[in-house]
Order: sequence, then structure tokens, then C-alpha cells
Amino acid sequence: MHYKTRDAKELGNPDEHFYKAIAHSYSPRRSGHLFFLPRKYASVMFQSGNYAHDGYSSIGGVKTPHTGATHGQVWDYDVEIPLLFYGPGYVKSGQLLRESVTQQDLAPTYAHLMGGAPPEDARHGQILKAPFKSVKSPPKAILTVIFDQGGWQYYAAHPNAWPFVKSLMDKGSLYLNAKVSHVDVETAVGHVGVGTGAYPYQHGIISNRFSIPSLNERISLLGRDHSPVFIDSPSLADTWDQQVKNSAVVISYAYADRAAIGMAGHGSMFAGGDKDIVAFYDRKTGGVTSNTQFYTLPDYLKDLRIQPFLKGIQDTKSLWFGHDVNNLSDVNKTPAQAQFDTEVFLKILENEPVGQDNITDLVYLTLKSTDACGHAFGWQSDECGSVLKEQDKQLERIMKAFEAKVGKDNFVMVLSADHGGSPLSTLAKTEFIKAEEVKASLNATFDTLDNGVPLVYDMLASQIYVDLNELDRNGHTMQELQSALKNYRVDNELAFLEVLNRQEVRHLQEQYGIY
Repeated sequence: MHYKTRDAKELGNPDEHFYKAIAHSYSPRRSGHLFFLPRKYASVMFQSGNYAHDGYSSIGGVKTPHTGATHGQVWDYDVEIPLLFYGPGYVKSGQLLRESVTQQDLAPTYAHLMGGAPPEDARHGQILKAPFKSVKSPPKAILTVIFDQGGWQYYAAHPNAWPFVKSLMDKGSLYLNAKVSHVDVETAVGHVGVGTGAYPYQHGIISNRFSIPSLNERISLLGRDHSPVFIDSPSLADTWDQQVKNSAVVISYAYADRAAIGMAGHGSMFAGGDKDIVAFYDRKTGGVTSNTQFYTLPDYLKDLRIQPFLKGIQDTKSLWFGHDVNNLSDVNKTPAQAQFDTEVFLKILENEPVGQDNITDLVYLTLKSTDACGHAFGWQSDECGSVLKEQDKQLERIMKAFEAKVGKDNFVMVLSADHGGSPLSTLAKTEFIKAEEVKASLNATFDTLDNGVPLVYDMLASQIYVDLNELDRNGHTMQELQSALKNYRVDNELAFLEVLNRQEVRHLQEQYGIY
């Protein structure tokens, strides 16, 4: 069977995808003031402009210097993702489907399978019917597995690293034209999209972190109190709990809090909701933690630690591929994190009554080492090939345990990704766009008042924030800033193919009927 494991290619014209993604993502309360499409391979990098772990990785066994990699835009390597449905009792076998689909289709599809109503904000998603057999009873459980940053680019780079995933693709229904359809194409936005079926203009999570002028700070979807306070749309788990009076089991685990919470939703913060099991990795202890104000952290997880798994991947010099990863943060870039995450998940599965009644349970799992490795070493690297291979191996363990628990004919499993990722700049032979340099250049030109107030005060993967009062005080206009950004160059090439202002984005929303 032929899968979509080709090398990165030029899109015929990215503008239409960019326009629709921006229109679906613009939130006047949280978005920036100018929105841009960087040229291909010239992704926006933040802070030092260097995400590499230690400056090199192995590419085909050759030590290759680089500055790491990122994601966040609408190019093929960022947005093209697999969407696989598997489940012998419910899903047709061996189907390659070419319909255009996206992450926002999952929540309404799940609701249809369960016999429930989708969240109101999931109205843009379509119910995917092609993968499924004619079955009258709902599945006992739906398992969603996300390989973070696991777009088609990862699979193409390491074609022999995912034999178990290939076997599932042969036995399930695979969408070949699934795409991320929002910006910024990042972890928080993708996971909230999976969980809610909504777009950023509805759920408000426009990036991993975003500026809130009234608070005078940049903040994440978790806010100051490590909660889902900024997620404005209910998740499917939230509304399903309401419909079945909290009798469904809801579980969400990822080593990143924003991924686990993004899919699960609000827990007991939601009206009538209970404390679902939502857990994530604790970098301070190497164990598992949660926000127990809104979620449950089971006692049986308290003694699990990642340290033995870290030791297991190190050589006699305590190195991995020649890299020093001997700490509780850098371990997430290695296969050890995937091993630990699987142990956590299997422990939860062992102790919870998943699939033991006729009310569909919702189970979410993200294996995120592919993402951490992709940033630090590049998804083309031998290091990331080993991580993908380990996640494939751990997925096999997960599926065997899930089938044993629920029954092989009683569940639906979905495998997808939250986003893809850009190639290493060294291999793409281009320069990244450094956010701090862009902001400094615009401020040097347009912010001449010595009052300590920056005119351009923040920048994300697709947008720039402007202090409109400072712009006015300096006697300049948004059109001048927009023109300067259009003419900004990196390595003697124009950095941005398109720059839009808020009025133009609102016009796009009207054009596409997005309100």
C-alpha cells in the first residue's frame, strides 16, 4: 500500500490556505495586529534563534551542525498530517481516503459515533462517515493518539521506523489529505482543536503563548494558575460528561500540560463537570502531576519516575547519540520519555474501568518526544528516527493493552498529529527569521520616542503585536508598518510573502462566512 511519505514539495499556491487559516484563527481579544506568511523554510525563531540542543545532530551518521527547527505556518511540512482510523469492529480495512479533512472534524465525528451532540463550537467540522462500517451500537471507548510534530514529513524521513503504524494503516482507514487548517500551527492550538472541534477564533488559543495587553504579559492557555481558564470553547469531553451525567471515563495524558489539558477540556471547571483524569509530566521530580483543583491525579501514579528509563538509553559515558541529556528536562527529547509516558498510560488503563459499560469513554494520549526531538535535533536526524521508532514500538504495547481491556471489536482508535515541523535550516539552505531582530528593526524605524514603551511589543509565528497608542504618538500608521514588514529581508531575500492587517483579516472572515 502506498502512503504519503514523499519529500517536502512546493505547494502550488499557499495563499488560499494561509487566508483561510488566518480567518479561522483571528481573535480580536488575543490576536496581533499584523499577520504574515513567511517564505518557505524561513520560519520564525524566538529568543536566541537557536533551538538546537548542543549545535549538531547526526544525519545519516554524519555529524551535522544546525540551529534546531520549529513550526507554526501553513507550508506542507507544517500542516500535512496523517489521520488514521482503526478498530476491527467499526472501521473498514485497507481504505486510502483522499477527501480533505482536518482536526476539527474529529469532535463531531466522535459525537456521531457515540450517539451524542457535539460541542456547539464544533460547527465547522464535518462528520467523517467513510471510514466506518454500518454498526448500530456505539463503541465502548474512543482512543485518540497524537504523535506530536508527527506530520508526514517525519514518516518520510524514516520510512523503516514505523512498522506497527504501517500495519495499522493496512488494517484501517487512512486519510491522505488531512491538513492542519489554523495558525499558529503549534501544540496548544492543535490539541485544543482536537479536543473541542473549534477554531482559534472561537476557543481563543491562538498560539502556545500569546500576549494579553490588559495583563501586560505573555501567557499560555493555562494562565497563571495552571488551569484551562483561557480555553473559551467546551471540549467534547466537557459536553459528553454533561450528556451522560459524568458516567463516562475521560482520560488525557501527555508529558506537556498544554497538550493533556487542551484535549480533555475544563474538567470540574465546566458547569456540571467532574474531575476527569488529566495528568502530565513533572520536570522537577521526574514523576507525574496535575492541577487537582479541576482534575484527578490518581494515587497509583505517585511513585512512577522517569529516571530508570533515562538511565536505560544512555551509553557508558552517560550520553545518548553523543549528547548530554542527563537531566529531567532534556530527557523529553529521547526515547526514554516515550517509554515513561507509555508506562504512565498503561498504569492508568490498568486501574480505570475503560470500556466496561455501554457509555463511550474518551481516552486521549500524546506521545510528544517526536516534537522535543524535532526542535532540538531536526526530524531528519538519526536521533529523531530513533524516537519515532520507539514511539512506534510503544504504540504497539498500548494497542495490545487497549484491545485486551476493551475488546478488539469494541473501540475506535485514531492516530494523528497536532502539527508537522520545519526542516533544519542547514539542510533547507535558508536562514530563519529571528523575531527579536524583526521587532528591533521595526522599533528602530518607527519608535523614536524615548519613553520606555515599545511600539512593536511581541511577535508570534504568524503575527505581530503593536501598541496602537505608541504608534499614534510616534506619528506613524499601521500601513507604514505593514509596508515595512513586506519589505523586510533576511539574507537579501524578502522574508514575508504576504502581510495582512486586522481590517483585511476581518474582510476574509466575512468572505468565508466566519462569525
